[in-house]
Amino acid sequence: LARRAGATPKVFASGSVAVAAAHARAADPARIAEVEVVDAPPSWTDTVNDLASRPLHTTSVNGALLHYDWPDLLK
Repeated sequence: LARRAGATPKVFASGSVAVAAAHARAADPARIAEVEVVDAPPSWTDTVNDLASRPLHTTSVNGALLHYDWPDLLK
């Protein structure tokens, strides 16, 4: 899209795909202008703080919470 139209795409992600989209933008922000999420899973911090009622999500990245939480990548 950037090559053909001269525009950097905006990604719309729903559900657990939001975590992957946020990581993709963080890995190469020159290729993805923005990520907008809908019905995204809770932050890893919220999940860890509420383990009694919420299971670990399949989007969890082992050890990542020591460095960042996935919603931080959207900023």
